[in-house]
Amino acid sequence: RIGLVYRSTFPRHAGLALLADNIRQVLPNTVRPLH
Repeated sequence: RIGLVYRSTFPRHAGLALLADNIRQVLPNTVRPLH
């Protein structure tokens, strides 16, 4: 099950990383990060 879970979760993390990159490219133009 560990292998299946890893295969099913890894693409999700990759997708989140891509979304985070897109958000980082869009947000700076509209809202400044509070970090």
